[in-house]
Amino acid sequence: MIDTGIWLDDSVRQIHQALMNVGLDWKDIDQIVVTHMHTDHTGGVHAIQREVDAPIFVHSGARFALQGGMAEFERVNAYFQDFFARVAPKEK
Repeated sequence: MIDTGIWLDDSVRQIHQALMNVGLDWKDIDQIVVTHMHTDHTGGVHAIQREVDAPIFVHSGARFALQGGMAEFERVNAYFQDFFARVAPKEK
């Protein structure tokens, strides 16, 4: 599997349904490759790990994000929240 989508249950269910649509299931995943550390690519890792025991591979350049733990996640999340607030169209 390449990337895991966002952390919402609906996203994980949609991934599972897409697998089943092509005749696969969680048990068919033997590894997970995360292309980069944005939450829309890594968010589903925890939920998918509950379904399948597969190693997760990330580029060594992502080490700072992994070692930063929750503090790094919160820093990135705050950045995106601010970004979206600035660029979102204002309601009239």
